[in-house]
Amino acid sequence: MPVANSLRDARVQAPFFNMLRQSFNTTNYTHFIIKCSGLKWPVHTIIVCPKSPVLTALCDGAASMQDGAFITITVEEDPVALGLMLRYLYWNNYSDQLEGCESKSIMLNLLVYELAGKFIIPGLARLAVNKFRVRAVVGWWSIAFAEAAQRIFSAQSGTYHDELRAIVVGVVMAHAEVLLVNDGLGQRFYEVLHATPALNKAIGTEQAIRAGQAAMAEQAVRAKLALEAEDALKAEDALKAAEALKAAEALKAREVERSSAAKKRSFEEMESETAIAILRAEENVASEVASKAAVADLLAKDREEQGGRYYSCANPDCMSRESEGDILATTGFYHYCSSCHVGDEPDVWLGRPA
Repeated sequence: MPVANSLRDARVQAPFFNMLRQSFNTTNYTHFIIKCSGLKWPVHTIIVCPKSPVLTALCDGAASMQDGAFITITVEEDPVALGLMLRYLYWNNYSDQLEGCESKSIMLNLLVYELAGKFIIPGLARLAVNKFRVRAVVGWWSIAFAEAAQRIFSAQSGTYHDELRAIVVGVVMAHAEVLLVNDGLGQRFYEVLHATPALNKAIGTEQAIRAGQAAMAEQAVRAKLALEAEDALKAEDALKAAEALKAAEALKAREVERSSAAKKRSFEEMESETAIAILRAEENVASEVASKAAVADLLAKDREEQGGRYYSCANPDCMSRESEGDILATTGFYHYCSSCHVGDEPDVWLGRPA
């Protein structure tokens, strides 16, 4: 498996790397010495030259050893930064921790970066940029950061210089409320800012960009809020329309209910009125029958009292009864009823003695 292979390779290579690290700053098997500001570093050509073409050229151009003497190369650089560069060639890393003054590590990493560029050691340059970023984020308030920023923006642009400038600008913008004010912690950086045109221009450009981005972001937020408000209005209109439709349907249902109730009441009233009319008709018929019966009883009683002879009309609906002397004309049992008499030709009824 790849992981197992990596672990096995690391175990195999560990003794070799330990040997390289132990070889740093020892005279065993060294080929020349690098001198700087009174300090000396014995180095191994086979280790340092493959990593730096500049060191290779220095070694090739130096005089050959005579009588066992070392080749000495004098370098005019910052001795601490040079020592860290040489350590990197053996250890593939270096420590930027300075006792008693952590803020100076910012400038130290910058110096190591410049040496990496001068001796063409890309790996060291990348490492120095990363270490510079870490120290700048922590020590943004220090004079060392202000001086490093001035040095970066005063130098010519290199492979990693743009990245260093971006780091400085980012840190400054993160603490603009302090570093861009001519007071307190920001006073030194404020002075550096106005003494370094390139730095001042970069900060101004970044401020303009961020202001534009903020305006665009604000515009986007406003547009989003406007869309949300429009959607809310549409939703509210839809809700109102649904409520209006529901209210209309409820009103229609109530009207249908009232119409049905009215029809029911009308039908019930009609049935009631019909029943009353029938009852009244029955009562009238009964009253009429009773009246006729009463008249017949009176006539019969009157006849009995007078002893006369009476005749009733043959018309069943006519209750007239006439005495023998009141009959207008008699032809057998046919009598003209005076009550049913109409015009010049009186109706003829079959009369019979009552």
